[in-house]
Parts: sequence; C-alpha cells; structure tokens
Amino acid sequence: MRLLFLLSALLGACAGTGDPLADGGTLRGRVVAVDLSPMAYDGNALVTVTPDGGGADVVVTIPARQNLCAATIEDLDAVAPGDGVEVRGTPGDEGTLTPCESADHVFRVVEQATPGREVVRCVYTTSFEVSAFTPCDRPGETWWLTPNEAFGEALAVIAAEHRSEGARGG
Repeated sequence: MRLLFLLSALLGACAGTGDPLADGGTLRGRVVAVDLSPMAYDGNALVTVTPDGGGADVVVTIPARQNLCAATIEDLDAVAPGDGVEVRGTPGDEGTLTPCESADHVFRVVEQATPGREVVRCVYTTSFEVSAFTPCDRPGETWWLTPNEAFGEALAVIAAEHRSEGARGG
C-alpha cells in the first residue's frame, strides 16, 4: 500500500513538467537573463526564460531586425530578470523559441518583477565622494547612487572592457 501511494505521489509530482514548447511553441514563464548585446551586430537578442510549472530553461531568440518580424514584440529594453512573459513562436534546436515568423507570434511582458520599475538610460560618474547618475532625458537632474555589491561588480566589468590601453581611470 505504501509503495502504491509513493508511486502515485511521484507520478503526480512529475505531471505538468513536460516540454513547454510541445504546445505549439507557447511559453509562459519568468525571465532569468537578458542579453541584448548580439543585436549590435545583427545577431539575436537572447532572453532566457524558466517555464511556469518547471522544466528546462528556454532561450528566446529575437532577431535584431524586429521590423522584419510578423510578430508583436514589446520593447526589449524594458525586459528584466524576474519579469513574467508570454511567448509564442517557432521552436528551434536545443530549447530555443523564436517569435518572429507568424502574425500570431508574440513576445510580451505580462508581469513586471517590480511594479513601477522604470528603465532609465544615464551617464554614471563615480570618483572620490561622487556617485552621479544623470538621466539622459533629464540632463538637469543628478541622482546620488549607493551601489550594492552586484552593481559594483558589474561596473568593474564594464570599466575593464572600455578602459583605454595605458589609462589609469575609467
């Protein structure tokens, strides 16, 4: 009797963890990572999504030339890890999904990770006793930032990538 209960519990726990792409290329889940850098050279943006209900992560590939897509693709600049998304597209090799080829394809945010969150492009200046964040669309404003450890690490990587040879500062 215990074996039967254990077996049914295990089978029940595994239900619904199938391939989210098997359902006609439809996926709902949470964004884990966003990489827009390939779009700078006409590559695909890569948005990694963990499907609702479990299963392997799916990489959503969105072409740089979105104007040639038949799909509805929302503003990728505003997509962030933690956002809930809905994607319909063409399944590809190795767990990819591309929403572009058909008018019924879609990539949209259905729930923001942080309600009221705003994406702001800026110029960030840091030096001794300075932490100035100046929004590009509001040049008269300057915000003071108190970076956390993750921000500091990301900033160090960016600075190392863009530092001129022989330069001492950023």
